[in-house]
Amino acid sequence: MAAISSTKTGNWSDPTVWSGGVVPGSSDDVTVAQSHIVTVDVSSAAKTVAVTTASNAATTRLVVNSTLNLSATSGTALSYSGAYNDVPLTMLNIGPGGLIVANHASGQTVTFAFGLGGYSNTAWGATGTGWGSGQFAEILNSGAGTLTITSSGLALTSNYTGSYLKLTGVNGGLTAYTGGYTGSGWIADHLRCDGCGIIAINGDGPSSAFRFHDVQFFNSIDATYSATIGIGDPSGGVERTNDLVTYDKRLGLTSKGFSFTRTGFLGGPPGLGAGITWTTMDGCLFRFTGSGAGSGDMNCAGPITNSYALYTDNTENPHWFQFSTSASTDDVPTWIISGNIFDGPMVSDTGDEGETVVPPSDRPVTYTYNLIVPTVSGDAAGRGSSHFVACGGGDGLTLTAEHNTVVGSLAFPAFYFGESTPAHTGMFASIRANLVADLANVLSGSLISGPYTTGVMTADVVSASNATNNGGYNLATGPDGVGYSGVFSTGTPGAGDVHANPNFVDPTRNFPTWAISQGSTGSTITDQITDGLAYVHNDPTLIAGLMSWVRAGFRPTNASFSAASYSGDASTADAAWNTWPGGAPGIGAMAYQAASLPPVWATFGAGVFSGSPFGGVFYCSQAHHLPESNDEHSKGHRTHRKFRVHHHDGHGEHRRHANGRDR
Repeated sequence: MAAISSTKTGNWSDPTVWSGGVVPGSSDDVTVAQSHIVTVDVSSAAKTVAVTTASNAATTRLVVNSTLNLSATSGTALSYSGAYNDVPLTMLNIGPGGLIVANHASGQTVTFAFGLGGYSNTAWGATGTGWGSGQFAEILNSGAGTLTITSSGLALTSNYTGSYLKLTGVNGGLTAYTGGYTGSGWIADHLRCDGCGIIAINGDGPSSAFRFHDVQFFNSIDATYSATIGIGDPSGGVERTNDLVTYDKRLGLTSKGFSFTRTGFLGGPPGLGAGITWTTMDGCLFRFTGSGAGSGDMNCAGPITNSYALYTDNTENPHWFQFSTSASTDDVPTWIISGNIFDGPMVSDTGDEGETVVPPSDRPVTYTYNLIVPTVSGDAAGRGSSHFVACGGGDGLTLTAEHNTVVGSLAFPAFYFGESTPAHTGMFASIRANLVADLANVLSGSLISGPYTTGVMTADVVSASNATNNGGYNLATGPDGVGYSGVFSTGTPGAGDVHANPNFVDPTRNFPTWAISQGSTGSTITDQITDGLAYVHNDPTLIAGLMSWVRAGFRPTNASFSAASYSGDASTADAAWNTWPGGAPGIGAMAYQAASLPPVWATFGAGVFSGSPFGGVFYCSQAHHLPESNDEHSKGHRTHRKFRVHHHDGHGEHRRHANGRDR
């Protein structure tokens, strides 16, 4: 065992680079001295490595272009020291060989420590040229003990076209303090975490930026979380983004202002701190699990658009989206649930399919362009995976529900009220242009009904004039007509309704059948779901293809539903951005399609990912903007139609559609 220091810049294998003229070995403590750049050019070993930076930190670094095995059994295996003022620095270049920390036993802890005085503007990750596609720079914990990584102002980076960083078995997690100084942040591009503990990103500054881009978590060892993020609430438009991310466990979020796109929450919905809200949740997939009534619910903290909600067990009475009671009306003036698919292939129904949305009582809700697909197994086969909305009441609640589709028989109505507290007059601003189809021919479902539990019947929860131009098939006849049961002081609901078989393109489409279309050979629904989740886990761009494929199956081929919405409906396109045929909006979430036309997804062309006809080629993201008008009824028609079309370029990036226009 010896203490060996560098004497000049050069390759690790060169004896003249080291004091004493000896190449370090597995029992040696190595120091890379100031102003030296040492490159690991062949498979090498040391016990520990310390890189001594200072005012000349930009020229002091360790470059790992081949395997470097650090044999420390406890203490600090790799450390950086020094303090300087925002000197640009690539602290650690890790090439294809990677860093291995080995030999430490269970109960022992080895640390990578980056103590840079809190002023770092650092890049830590993979660099280099000539790498094979998908090659990783890897930090591997091959011992039985704990490997932790700590830093100040840490950024995990690599260029977008080549190099990747992979953390394997970093079972103590990775903790980064982002601080509050201008320009600090935590940036992770092309990161893989396999068999790691909680990746905890902490800080207290409003200027702390954050980016997860192309990040995947596998085999996380914590029972609940893959990662937790708590870096203070943002200010000044600082970046807070998650894009192309898959979490195998939950994400814990205690900071505001995040945008989530193309993110797979495969271990359950995110866990939120009190008052936490997000700005965007678009093109995501939520996996819900649970074994009891209402288990696995998601606490919503902002708009949820164009996302796939999947229940993967036989839960009875799931409450898919509930709403954060601590979210301020300044952060979320209106709850927007638009363009989502709710799919519970095995949701139980011994009496209650549950609710996709349980609205709050203190603000408006816009519920538009959502699709509920039928269950396919168990005691609820053929029923809808859930109802649309269950409203308890609350004077602050007004709900606009238009252009939604639910398929399957329902034990309870699509929209019902008075379950927990009495409803109020005008609580539903509009229930129009929705489609409820009972393909199982049970004749028990309805559009609107109540009250439940409270027994208090309130007149005109929705006015008759705002309960029109809906579509129904095999609905029960109520006291106010087919599909309606309530109290209407004047008029009769149902004007302009269409009652007919919509003859959907393919109502068997759901998550399990999509998995089959992607290559699953599973013989059970559970196996197919497992395969489908694995596809999304490895390639979250497939979420867009999943959405398109399922939606295309629920386009009605019965022309009675075409151009049949109410007069004055300002909608221009359906949930999948298909222009309404016939020059006017139709009924339901999806536009009429002539039976002879090919399914929509067939026009997308060949995918960039093997086995997928659409994955990664076409991605649409709606940017929901609240209009200046305070008219909530108008808001229900306008907020969901303004969006940008993006085209995926095959490299994890997005660019605006060539027409450059918002639709």
